[in-house]
Amino acid sequence: MININKHNLSKVLEEFQSGKQSSALKKIQVYLKHNKDDYKVRYNYAVMLEQNGQKDKAILNYNEVLKYDKNHWRALTNLYLIYFHEEKYKESLNLVNKILNTNPDHQPSLRDKGHILFYLEELDEARKNVEKSIKINSKDYIALNILGMILDKQGLFEDAIKIYKHTININKEYYPSYSNLGKTYMELKEPENAIKVLKEGLNINPDFIYAQNNLANVYHQTGFYDEAIKIYKKILEQEPNHKDVNSNLAISYYYKNDFQNTDKYFNITKKIHANDPTFQKNYAHYLLFKQEYKEAWENYWDSRLKVDEYYISSEWKFKIRPHIFIGNKISKNEKILIIKEQGIGDEILYSTMYPELINDFPNCIIETEERLLSLFKRSYKAVNNIVPFLSISNSKESLSKFDKVICAGSLGKFYRNTLSDFPKQNKLIPNIKEYEELKKFLNSKNKNKKIGISWLSKRKFFGGGKSIDLCELQAIINNDEIEFIDLQYGDTSDDIKNLKNKHNLEITQIPNLDLKNDFEKISALLVNLDLFVTVSNSTAHLAGALNVPTILIKPKSYALFHYWSQPNDTTPWYPSIKMIEQGNDKEEFIKKLEIKIFEELKNN
Repeated sequence: MININKHNLSKVLEEFQSGKQSSALKKIQVYLKHNKDDYKVRYNYAVMLEQNGQKDKAILNYNEVLKYDKNHWRALTNLYLIYFHEEKYKESLNLVNKILNTNPDHQPSLRDKGHILFYLEELDEARKNVEKSIKINSKDYIALNILGMILDKQGLFEDAIKIYKHTININKEYYPSYSNLGKTYMELKEPENAIKVLKEGLNINPDFIYAQNNLANVYHQTGFYDEAIKIYKKILEQEPNHKDVNSNLAISYYYKNDFQNTDKYFNITKKIHANDPTFQKNYAHYLLFKQEYKEAWENYWDSRLKVDEYYISSEWKFKIRPHIFIGNKISKNEKILIIKEQGIGDEILYSTMYPELINDFPNCIIETEERLLSLFKRSYKAVNNIVPFLSISNSKESLSKFDKVICAGSLGKFYRNTLSDFPKQNKLIPNIKEYEELKKFLNSKNKNKKIGISWLSKRKFFGGGKSIDLCELQAIINNDEIEFIDLQYGDTSDDIKNLKNKHNLEITQIPNLDLKNDFEKISALLVNLDLFVTVSNSTAHLAGALNVPTILIKPKSYALFHYWSQPNDTTPWYPSIKMIEQGNDKEEFIKKLEIKIFEELKNN
């Protein structure tokens, strides 16, 4: 029998560290057969098993140690860290609490409790624990990094950036903070800053997969698909079953119109991470592109409601998250509240299903942006159904009175399961008085045709992929037979000036028209047009919902949304809209657009 005293234990540990792990483990194993109560040796045995990759045996032995000493903080720490890395966060939390019950100011445990609570999405409690740990040790860069992650997830991006920068100042070699900082810059839609700091972090540790993935994501989201694909494939060489990478590869190939590889990498992801919400959200977009609506809506689309990105843009969305219904069945007698999706364009899009919803559920309530209230109430004959945005959803008490709180985009599973489910015409109608007044004004211009134009999307980050330069349209605007009318919201004074100064051209601006907020007057103007030429923005959605003949300049792939992502130049959501690709050759694109405009004028 082996007799292990303090000296012999040190020798066995040295043997283990020198690489003779099996031999050292056998010696301690034999000793413990005859000395089961020696919990000090058993603790070291558990540590060795953990380092040897035998985690299940390590867990058993840590638990044996805790039978002898329930407050053995080292065993508790190692055990909660094992559970943490296995994503068993509740088990991990129970163990870290045992340490803190004995020592409430144990700084590493406070920090780690905050980290655990972060993954349990108890963000306020996570923040309290991490901030308490930082008060005890203000130089703990790991705790500061975790605080940055919490702030990011709370949507406090500027605060998160300050914390990450402070963390890097304390320890310039701590590469996880560079990666997290890059991710937060992407939340703020600042890809140049994101790329810069991610590369700085990768210079410190080129093999850090999390940073590699974040960098590839930046390239992917800004349209540099080849660069993204190269990095994703490098990651797969190290980690073939990475949760996000196969799915992201599929999307990158999809944007390159390489559908063979799109299918390949989605199928790989489906085999290994079928229940991952991010994969399901991405796959839903692909199925919608393929017009496999029923499968997309029922099996994958609602996963967008499970990913953090859906909520980080709004504190209001964080509050309502627990109330949102995810499912495929609504009973006729249930009280239903519909809440809007991301922006006003999405709200208009999904409102095309409101007539069917109101018909099926006459007592449903729909929250709507103030700008759309009168338009929707009149068009959908829903004076009592449609209420102002936040009038209900901003109150927990009011929300509790509803059986189902449903995001507008989730209505597709009930009303748009095949192409034949889409109406041939949408039902939005303008204010007649506004329509007649604008008709009189436009007729006074004595031009044969009236074309509205809108050339910018103001949505940060994606806007650049959706917008064009007004001066690029000068060859089209230079036509005496056509009245071109400004329908671009926002400050466009520089664009209008440049068009005049460079090309001596002007477009008509309607007096006293608020192109951002007055949707009644905008609607009346749109239906007075012979044609509307636009990029992807909220006015494009409005035109489609009003059945206005429209040419939509499709966004670049990385800014493309499921309703514009179609296998041809039409979208079933808006039958009056025809789409045209921008391409890389501007001159060729302008020629194609000009031909398309005259084709549409002739047809309409």
